[in-house]
Amino acid sequence: MLIHNSGNIEGTEILKISHETKDEQIIAYYSEKYFTKTHQKLDINAMKTLFKLIKNAGDNTFFIDIGCENGTRLDYLYQNGIKGIGLDIAITNIIQGRQKFPHLKFIHGFAEEIPFLDNYFDLALFGINLKHTRNPEEILFEAIRVTKHALFFIITHNHENDDWITSPMSIQKLKDFLKDFKLDISCYLPNGTEYNNDDLYSSHNTSETLIIKAIITSSTTELLNEWSLCKKNEQEAYNYSLIIEKDQWEKTPGIVRHESELARFNLVSHLIQGGHVLEMACGNGDGLSEIINHKLRVVGIDISKNGIIHARTNNINKIKENEINFCLMDCFETAFKDNSFDTVIIPEVLEHIRSTRRIIQEAVRVVRHGGRIIISVPDGLLVPWEGHLRIFFKDTLETEIKQYTDDIEWHSLPFKKWLFCSFFVFKPQHQITDGPLVDILMPTYNGRETIRKAITSVQKQTYSNWNLIVVNDGGEDVSDIIQSLDDPRIKYIVTKHGGKSHALNIGIHKSYGEFISYFDDDDIIYPLHIEMLILSAIERNKGFVYSDWYEVSINESGDEINRYIEYSTDVTPLMLFYQNYINHKCILHKREYLSIVGDYDESLKVLIDWDMIRRLAFVEAPFHVHSFSSEHYQYFIDGKIQNKITSIWSKNNQIGEQTFDKIIHKSNKMLTVLTKKN
Repeated sequence: MLIHNSGNIEGTEILKISHETKDEQIIAYYSEKYFTKTHQKLDINAMKTLFKLIKNAGDNTFFIDIGCENGTRLDYLYQNGIKGIGLDIAITNIIQGRQKFPHLKFIHGFAEEIPFLDNYFDLALFGINLKHTRNPEEILFEAIRVTKHALFFIITHNHENDDWITSPMSIQKLKDFLKDFKLDISCYLPNGTEYNNDDLYSSHNTSETLIIKAIITSSTTELLNEWSLCKKNEQEAYNYSLIIEKDQWEKTPGIVRHESELARFNLVSHLIQGGHVLEMACGNGDGLSEIINHKLRVVGIDISKNGIIHARTNNINKIKENEINFCLMDCFETAFKDNSFDTVIIPEVLEHIRSTRRIIQEAVRVVRHGGRIIISVPDGLLVPWEGHLRIFFKDTLETEIKQYTDDIEWHSLPFKKWLFCSFFVFKPQHQITDGPLVDILMPTYNGRETIRKAITSVQKQTYSNWNLIVVNDGGEDVSDIIQSLDDPRIKYIVTKHGGKSHALNIGIHKSYGEFISYFDDDDIIYPLHIEMLILSAIERNKGFVYSDWYEVSINESGDEINRYIEYSTDVTPLMLFYQNYINHKCILHKREYLSIVGDYDESLKVLIDWDMIRRLAFVEAPFHVHSFSSEHYQYFIDGKIQNKITSIWSKNNQIGEQTFDKIIHKSNKMLTVLTKKN
């Protein structure tokens, strides 16, 4: 969205702003209006009275300032211990506010579509007069929707230029208007006196300020419910008319993608969790180009008929293989059942629409418990385009997403044009509590810096019947971290240093679950990891299953510099004979199989995981669960990207070669024994 010169909009047209006035015109006009306004004047006495009225509502009151301008009013209340979020349609206000008050939270958006959940705030302040808006009724209802208790209107008449007023409304008319919404009205002068005489405010020449307090009643809530039903139908009509007017896919089946977009497509394809993926507002399907190569079940939806036609045409072979489908559908209200997808992607969508809340809410609804939502938007004004209705900075996007999660993961791209993040959605009512016990074995050695994050990822599992057995192999003590996590399912064992195999064997002998899984102290597993493995084992009657993973490279500063898929293969026992295609932490097997293949070989320093996986494969062919469910980290060690085990090999290549020969020789013997038994 570009900030246009106000000369592009005739002054006479501004006086006639109505429901038909376009969003872009509103943004451009008010952004230009405030472009040179760097100071927001406050009536200090009125602010003191407002502060007292807000404090009377209770401690820890949280508010939204609708029409916050550059945040001066927001900051006054913040300095007095009352926190809130500022909303404004003028881009220049948001930019100035973030620069002047970096400690405050701002959101660029429309008052007609406040991007927050119902009852998210205790109070709402109106810094703008409703007479400055194109749809006072809709704005007031939106404010009521997001507010629990009361609205405050700060009315002044000291505007230098009143020719920009769009809907002239006297104080008495405003009070009558508010009463139509069944609000309980009271008015206050700057000195705190409750005042009912409107004569003082009949003239626009007075600089006196009036504060109107409007308490939300049960009757107000009933009106809100009726209005919500009507608005839903109106919004659907608006969405379709907007697409018809601006359908970029009408004549062009595809567009040339910038390198930054291709980088985004690649990163998305390496963040997918699970096997069932939805992309909202998929357009012509370009964004799914890499994802569909991973043998996942993928659905793309868009409101543009032309976009869907192009997407289907471009991916006709994948559609025939039943790996992907494209559907004409409104992202605000999809036809999917609750909890239908493992991952939902919202790519470069939020900046094009007024109601970001509705699309994120729908994504939360259709993603399953423990599922992942991936969001990307242009960073600020770095991608100027007239089709953009909203702008986002990292802090403003974070403020909106914080409604749905406290744990947002930000991802880096080589091109700094995009904000890119993801989060997991948890729905406790869908937690799986029944099923076989899974013992997860975690050897640790001097892993204090990473082990908390690793264990926390286990605690977030959607399958809850597990024990985590942490075996400290004579390294730095981490008992304080274990205790702070306060989970009876976590068992902590300390042993003398004997190597990873030794620690794993200690864990095996302390385990008693029907199934065993493995985990390192510097990796993470996604919330669906154990659930997908155990359900696949049960439903397929398998005793040895594995999932897919992402390799993630970390530099010396702790920043992610690359992620990729090393293998995603249907592995046979024969394939494992000379090479490993399965990550150790991605497997789950029956505990009883260890009585057949034996413990971990404590004489090995490297290739420990491969040795065990090969032996298990001799008992039962591994079953591939087509689901990405974990991340395996590699770090810069001695100037090279590697993990703790491969660093041993790199220091002494002879160790690796000798271990390889030993494993081959040992497995040949085992294969002979198993063949004779069969």
